Amino acid sequence: MTSILDEYKLDKRVFERCICNCLTQEQMLKIFQKTREEMNSWCEEEYGIPNFSSVYELVKIMAIEKFTDVAFQLGERGNPSALNLISNMLLNSG
Repeated sequence: MTSILDEYKLDKRVFERCICNCLTQEQMLKIFQKTREEMNSWCEEEYGIPNFSSVYELVKIMAIEKFTDVAFQLGERGNPSALNLISNMLLNSG
């Protein structure tokens, strides 16, 4: 019988999906059953950046940028939910 744990083998797709789903770094270490040092090594092998925290933040920033881009595209088409989201983002930014 398969387990939900089988879905969380450490690869780029699952790693990035976890970040996009707002998992914390600590949650990701638990899911992938890795130490921070092991995750640092994996990030260096996969991304060329030997720091899990840095890769995590970069992927998170890029995911937010992609999400925002899609929301703006939907807003340009008149999607009311996207327009509301964009309005809230602009009103709550800096």
